[in-house]
Amino acid sequence: MRIYVAVNQMIQERDERLIVVEGRIFRLCLAIYRVSEKFPEGEILKNRIRGLAGDIFSQIYCQKMSQTIDSIGALQKYLKLCQALNLSSPMNFIILRREYQSARESLAEIGDRQVAQAPNVKVDESEPEKKDMNPLLVRKKKAFSRKQLEIIDRKKQIVEMLKKDGKIIANDDVAREIGVARKTLNNALRELIDEGIVNKEGSFKDSEYYLAKK
Repeated sequence: MRIYVAVNQMIQERDERLIVVEGRIFRLCLAIYRVSEKFPEGEILKNRIRGLAGDIFSQIYCQKMSQTIDSIGALQKYLKLCQALNLSSPMNFIILRREYQSARESLAEIGDRQVAQAPNVKVDESEPEKKDMNPLLVRKKKAFSRKQLEIIDRKKQIVEMLKKDGKIIANDDVAREIGVARKTLNNALRELIDEGIVNKEGSFKDSEYYLAKK
């Protein structure tokens, strides 16, 4: 009975804290839609950030905090890219990234408290003790590193080049224009393909890259 009461109390407290963050995430989702409405016609990042904003709200509503934190991190990178491409007022993206970061840190704090409350629940002592029970701890207040910012900047340059020229071939001339090695250019293009921003046609040296259509 005591175990049931402890678990029930922990669930109630978690819900009370989460409902505040849920409301913030919902308002941010609406803000994403308002800001992206002003994007240029055919801008592929419009649906990308809207989809992520919707996923984040769905995940937090289902109390999937670890997935929510991962999705917020991904959305922050796209917002950084949108800002670099001047798709709207830079202040819009600065505020959105700041507010999402605040929500991300709140979720990490909720996870911290859940770990602190965990000893109130009886567990099977035959199982080995699990270290780092809360995966949110390692993500708490994690800022962009210089390397991450450089990657985002490279992606921004590639997207701008594709918007201007329509398509590119990953050759030494393009790499020099962006200011990176050929291998680094290929890695950036591969990531943009995985993110659904860029498509590829052909194989090996004759491959052509262009912006993905909606």
